[in-house]
Amino acid sequence: VGIQSAPNSPVTSIDDGAVVDVVTGGEQGTSVTIQHFNGFVSIYRNLSQVLISKGQVLKSRQVIGYNAMRDNDSKNNPLVEVEIWTEGKAVDPENYIVF
Repeated sequence: VGIQSAPNSPVTSIDDGAVVDVVTGGEQGTSVTIQHFNGFVSIYRNLSQVLISKGQVLKSRQVIGYNAMRDNDSKNNPLVEVEIWTEGKAVDPENYIVF
């Protein structure tokens, strides 16, 4: 799901977990993958800056980075993409995200 917010807004981990991957310069910008201790995985894409590193243990709501500007229909919109996976299946992230 895409979440719009003010430019360079902080993006936080939705729960305690460990960073399993950080990818920079991908098609969807910089991304972070977190394996949460309760079994699910969260993926955050289109980050402009990442403050964490692979292997780092995170607390719930810890800032992992900042959202980037994204060209969408010729308008620059700050947007972060969030995916949640559990038992190998994508689930609705809105059930996990706290605004």
